[in-house]
Amino acid sequence: MSVRPTTFFTFAASRSELLTALFQHHQGIAQGELMALIERHSTDDDPSVSYQFDQLCTLRILESAPAGDATWQLTFPVRQLLGFLLRQQTLTGATVINAYVTEMGSLASDLELAAADNDADRVVRALADLQAPLERLRNDSANNRDRLTTEALEIKGETERTSARARFERINPLWSRYLVPLREVLDTDAAMDATLDRLGRALASARGTFATRTSIDQGLLRARRTLTRLRRSVFSDHEESV
Repeated sequence: MSVRPTTFFTFAASRSELLTALFQHHQGIAQGELMALIERHSTDDDPSVSYQFDQLCTLRILESAPAGDATWQLTFPVRQLLGFLLRQQTLTGATVINAYVTEMGSLASDLELAAADNDADRVVRALADLQAPLERLRNDSANNRDRLTTEALEIKGETERTSARARFERINPLWSRYLVPLREVLDTDAAMDATLDRLGRALASARGTFATRTSIDQGLLRARRTLTRLRRSVFSDHEESV
């Protein structure tokens, strides 16, 4: 059953401190501790603790954790939203980034075939599927930049408690795992860059084929601009993170 956005956001706005507290429980929270947490963040005018708990579940904010029936956790979409708002996003590694690029390569093939066959429906489907990997890669790049910058500043601030070598050993794996894959998007010799180049050519070719179909042409133009913004953003994120 769907959740009305107005209902969700009205409840979330009235329980923002509670949701922020729940966000800190990365491994889930036991039922008794959860009820106590709800009560601590309630006023005399608020509904009962049990009603608020039911609302958290009904609105898909909480779900049962794998640890057991008596443990609860934020649902993944809600945790992602809170991480974005609190600038505590999850870092994205090479495997996920490569999956985005692989999907873009597949969609480039679809666009090439659609242009060759003059298949307008296939172009429309490809454009609809292309939006997600383009925006996810751009947003994950920005998230990595913010998180890496924050982590690096925190580690560098431990000068009195940690040696320079120890600080380097903590920072270097983060750079290797999360920053290096983004560098490949910028590297003219890397497979990622070649895939994005191919996608750009496929979009341009399809525009030539469907120039008289205004709605399709505009969709292709938006996709090219989104691709350009992606590459510009990734470059900026990389420069700020180094």
